[in-house]
Amino acid sequence: MLVTAVTTSVTLVRFRHGAVGKVASVIPLTHDIVELRLQLNRPLTFIAGQYADLHIDGINGARSYSFAEAPEQGSTDRPCFHVRRVPGGAFTTWLFEGDRVGFALTLRGPLGQFRLRQADGPIVCVAGGSGLAPIMCMLEKALLDQCVRPVTLLYGGREQRDLYCRHAIAELAASWPAPFDYIPVLSSEDAQSDWTGQRGLVADKLVSLPELGQSQIYLCGPPPMVDAAES
Repeated sequence: MLVTAVTTSVTLVRFRHGAVGKVASVIPLTHDIVELRLQLNRPLTFIAGQYADLHIDGINGARSYSFAEAPEQGSTDRPCFHVRRVPGGAFTTWLFEGDRVGFALTLRGPLGQFRLRQADGPIVCVAGGSGLAPIMCMLEKALLDQCVRPVTLLYGGREQRDLYCRHAIAELAASWPAPFDYIPVLSSEDAQSDWTGQRGLVADKLVSLPELGQSQIYLCGPPPMVDAAES
């Protein structure tokens, strides 16, 4: 969520808690979401679920994105983020409409308190859009920490083309040492398509889950989805 051309000869703004770096790769994940990977000048330590503010000179203000990948050794100098295109957004217009590999930027972080809390009950995750990023990061870290709690991951999209990370989710589920259910839900899929999965609003599927009262529920996605899930 950055305008037109930005030159590589930028003056970097150094944040108190952050790093400088450059764009290492931009890989399409869906029609409107990309994986943005950075190469930083030093390793960054963060808690799975946190986010960072990214700033590129020439674009007003920073943009906040959640870390999308758990650091295997506790820190990383190549963090990645899932960035969804925002119509008219200065940062995402810049990112999506050109080859940005090598462009300099600054990162401030880590920030935020979103993280997996200690408990024994089931974990229920509800994500929409690029809100899958912190959820995947959190679950990957939990697997590394040998978490044995049951997981239900609900993901909401409009159409099949909005679904992503399905291979990574399948690998995560196969490695999870307890029940792991992935439930994609589509709200606007053509009624005549080959889709045989769940339809409707992802938040509405919560009420049918067993042991919901004993579960921890983690929400990340568009505000209307989060509000509906909370209700």
